Amino acid sequence: MLSHVVITAVSYLVVREITLGWLFINIWHNAQYLLFVWAMNVRRFRGGVDPRRPFLSRLCQPGQAWRYALVCLALSSGFYFALGQATGRMSWDVLPFVLVCHQTVNFHHYIVDAVIWRSRAQRA
Repeated sequence: MLSHVVITAVSYLVVREITLGWLFINIWHNAQYLLFVWAMNVRRFRGGVDPRRPFLSRLCQPGQAWRYALVCLALSSGFYFALGQATGRMSWDVLPFVLVCHQTVNFHHYIVDAVIWRSRAQRA
């Protein structure tokens, strides 16, 4: 909680440009979220690498947080670079595709949240 209060205070009270403050909070929230998902998956794959999910289970082993973060960064950078290329040549026939991609990424966040919180409630 303290880190959230500090980041929010810095973003809105210290950073003069509101867009940069919002971006700072957004990056912080995304980093917290990825760390939380990684920690949940570490517990999920604590028995070792799962042959049914070798890529994810290998990334979600203790001590692999940096590798997990780098893979997330690489995959998202590639996705948004490709999306930016499509946006750079924006035409009306590409716009629906770009909007669907953005909404899919945003909606995915809520689906993953629901799965995490439901599975956690069922174990309790």
